[in-house]
Amino acid sequence: MDNFEWAKGYTQRFGMVWVDYATQQRLPKDSARWFKEVVAENGFEA
Repeated sequence: MDNFEWAKGYTQRFGMVWVDYATQQRLPKDSARWFKEVVAENGFEA
């Protein structure tokens, strides 16, 4: 989830969930959907 970074404040966004700080609404990013699929398939081939 997006969070506060000491050097960048709230400007550096990363993680699997995008947060709208004004409304506190959380939206899954593409990376969250990818991770959900990996977990459901019990991993992936290397």
